[in-house]
Amino acid sequence: MTDDQIKTIREYVFEKFVDGSHPSSSIDESAALSVLEAHHRKVPIAHDGDTYYLGILYFELAFEDETKQADYQARAKVILDEYRKRSGEEWDAVDDRADDAGSSIDALPAAERTARIAAAEAWWKGVLDSATATARAEEPKGPVVQDGMVLVPAGPFLSGVGKSPRETKAFWIDLHPVTNAEYRKFVDATGYRDPKFWPEGRFRAPDEPVVGVSWYDAFKYAAFVGKSLPTKDQWEKAARGRNGRVYPWGDEFVPGRCEYGGVDGSDAIGRVGQHPDAASEFGVQDMSGSVWEWTDSPDPNDSEQKIICGGSWVDDESFLRCDEHLAAYPKDKYDNIGFRCVRLVKE
Repeated sequence: MTDDQIKTIREYVFEKFVDGSHPSSSIDESAALSVLEAHHRKVPIAHDGDTYYLGILYFELAFEDETKQADYQARAKVILDEYRKRSGEEWDAVDDRADDAGSSIDALPAAERTARIAAAEAWWKGVLDSATATARAEEPKGPVVQDGMVLVPAGPFLSGVGKSPRETKAFWIDLHPVTNAEYRKFVDATGYRDPKFWPEGRFRAPDEPVVGVSWYDAFKYAAFVGKSLPTKDQWEKAARGRNGRVYPWGDEFVPGRCEYGGVDGSDAIGRVGQHPDAASEFGVQDMSGSVWEWTDSPDPNDSEQKIICGGSWVDDESFLRCDEHLAAYPKDKYDNIGFRCVRLVKE
């Protein structure tokens, strides 16, 4: 199967069953169903929306063959329910079909209803597990570092305290936070303003993370070097790995693996790369402690603020968990907020 085939099928499903317009091409819907399922067995879900095409097609084809109707509707319900859970969206095209499939399954005798849903859930788990196994088999062994950036592969990871499933595309992320030396090159090349504390002679050691920069400063630096700021999901996946580690190195806090607990005013921020044994599953360093890091994601409780992640050199260990975050206003400049950059892998 090719990307063009998947695109054509998805466009067809959307045009016919969601938009209600006339599809631009005619396809064999049963064959399309098989192609979509085979695709999901090989390619991890990168976007929440990837799933609903398959769920909608299963729902619609349930009415073509009575012998498959209950199984197809159970599969449609499982897929569409997971889409709603992953995306948090309310959308009639999904909600109505999921509810209708659920009503149809609910009408079955209790034992059959339970068996149908259990079989559908096991089938869908098998599809997703197959994609994960395929992706991991194709991954290089060990961290991949190139031009100071680490590869984070596409696929699922567990997010937040509750370890909810999320997905990302493959991306590169800086091995460590942007340093004063790296930021100096940007300032010298563009004439951009110095970080807040440089004129005071503070926080300017070449191999320490740059601080005293606002989100706007970080954004402009990232654009200058042809990168961007990470989303909260990208940052969290790079830090926690696939299985939702509490800290980059594991689930238990280990003193000495990061910079934290310093005295405000001491300027004891620490150099980047001092704790290679604290690297994440993918090999990314300095993601707990040292500096909080700007992300490109707004705080869900205050859209005017940006999420910051990772804890810092002045915080105690309770702030160093990778499943926690704070937020700051984009114009804020503190002595414990820095940043790192990302770049999507070209497809």
